[in-house]
Amino acid sequence: MAPFHVEEMVDGIAGEVRAHRAGGPGLTTAEGVRLLRLLVRAAFDDHGLPVTVAGDVATDGQGRQYSLLTVLEAARAADLAGEDWGAVVAAEVAELVRELTGPSALERLPAEELLGRLHPLVVDAATLPFPEAAAHAPFVAPGFHEFLAVDAPQGTRTLSRADEERLGDPVALRFQARNNLRGLLIERHEVVRDQDGTRFDVVSGSSVFTAGRMTYLDDLVDELTGLPLGPEGAVFAFPSRYQLAFHAIRGRSLYPSLAALARWARTRYAEVPDGLSPHLHWWLPGEVIRLTDYQDGEYVLRIAHEFKAVLEGLEATPGR
Repeated sequence: MAPFHVEEMVDGIAGEVRAHRAGGPGLTTAEGVRLLRLLVRAAFDDHGLPVTVAGDVATDGQGRQYSLLTVLEAARAADLAGEDWGAVVAAEVAELVRELTGPSALERLPAEELLGRLHPLVVDAATLPFPEAAAHAPFVAPGFHEFLAVDAPQGTRTLSRADEERLGDPVALRFQARNNLRGLLIERHEVVRDQDGTRFDVVSGSSVFTAGRMTYLDDLVDELTGLPLGPEGAVFAFPSRYQLAFHAIRGRSLYPSLAALARWARTRYAEVPDGLSPHLHWWLPGEVIRLTDYQDGEYVLRIAHEFKAVLEGLEATPGR
């Protein structure tokens, strides 16, 4: 449920939107999502910058683009705390405009500090203003790109191809970004269990880089479960940038865990306005395969040929 896809006219209703900045519907409701979109556009209007909004990006009349990640983060945090998230949107947009009119973090911070602030950021290809914007960002899962992003004092900024070339070798930068993410504290880790054998791990937190931990899922599994990931890989889900869940495939517990993880992913995706994916994915070294589809209003499991072989192998192995 991405918040920034349907465009509506702001002229004539900006005053009404401002009147709702204190209080109003919750951010996770449909009306709250609509209001958030309008608040963003009205806030840019306040600075004389009418924008169009697609995905996580606002574009003004001169073609300049503004990442809305910090706006989403701040609004989400304020909403969870029961605060006036409308006022937070106005403040965050003002910061974006100031960042554009002055030297950016990429121009202002020393190269060594920028390298220390690099992290992988998962971005939905459907939210990009044009496909070429991700030509330098590899796929981390079907339909999702791994951008490099700088966690600067003024907010999160993704790197363009030109930014990467100025900063260093793109391969080395990606290696640095993933290592930086490994060094970040895991804010929350919980294990979901049930008597039917269900077991999956959930990593969550306030960082927009949380879902990016899928880029080193094999090491993450080892770190959190104490066991290395086996040749069958893991099933995982990333309903938002703030959540990543996985089930390491080690036996017949895959069957109940698969269904439970699918329900968890759909529920969590529907709960947030800045969702990434409601689908299940299968992680193997060097490859990610999506396991679910949305057909006729329902989510259905799509058993890839390779995954079917894993299921058959579990059935044929005694004791697993």
